Parts: sequence; structure tokens; C-alpha cells
Amino acid sequence: MPTVRKDRATEAWSLPRESSGLRMLLRASAAAVAAVTVAGCGGVATAKTAPAPHGEVVQVVLADFSITPARAVSKTGAFTFAIDNRGRSPHNLTVEDQSGKLVVHTADLKPGQSTAVSVRLPAGSYSTFCSLPGHASLGMKGTLAVGDSGP
Repeated sequence: MPTVRKDRATEAWSLPRESSGLRMLLRASAAAVAAVTVAGCGGVATAKTAPAPHGEVVQVVLADFSITPARAVSKTGAFTFAIDNRGRSPHNLTVEDQSGKLVVHTADLKPGQSTAVSVRLPAGSYSTFCSLPGHASLGMKGTLAVGDSGP
């Protein structure tokens, strides 16, 4: 195990040179974990990766314990969820298609926090809900209908 040394001139603590191999291994491991994490998120829109708002805007209000609108209708194509947590608890917006595939998932929003997620969804019916434990069963769920019959 390497010993830690203190440089008396700079008062800085440092590891001896032989630990540089360990540093390289840690950096490579961190890069591999980051790559796997990014690859595992393919196809899911998140607030961090979403482009600037475009297309139709669907206003979504998260509260304790509801999602408004409970049923949203949108035209096929690009649109943006403008999401506002007006509850006293953290909440998120999760959207799944009919097969259960995750298509939108926001980070947990603190009370008063807002975000926007831009997506392009094909025509179909989608489930919307808060994925925090117990929130959907308390009423934080709804539907999104995407199709040409939208507003």
C-alpha cells in the first residue's frame, strides 16, 4: 500500500509516483461506467439530453398526487413537455408506450422546480405517471394520445 507524503514547501499531500497506475485504472473504470450508462439510455428522452423546446407544447403540472392533464391529446410529431412540480414532494414524469417501453423519464423534480423535455412520438396511446414508489397508485398517472385527431 502506498504511503501518503506531505510536501513541506507547498503543504500539499500527494501519493507517490507508483500510484499513477492506480489513477489510470480508476479513470478507465469511470469512463467505462459512463459509456455503459449512456448506451443503456438509448431511445429515452431526458431533460438533460433533450433539445430546446420545439413543436407543440404540452403543459404538465405535477402535484401531490396528481398529473394535470390526466388525459392529454397531441398531434403526431415533435412536441415538448413543459413540466412544473407544484407539489410539496419530489415528483417526475415518466412516459411508456403500449408495450411498456420507456420513452420519457425526467429526473426527480424538487417542489417548485420545472423542466422541459422535447420528444418525437409516433401515433399511439401512452401511459404517463410518476415513477417514485407509491406515487402512481396514489393517483399520479394518466394517458397521452398522440394522433392526427389531436388539437
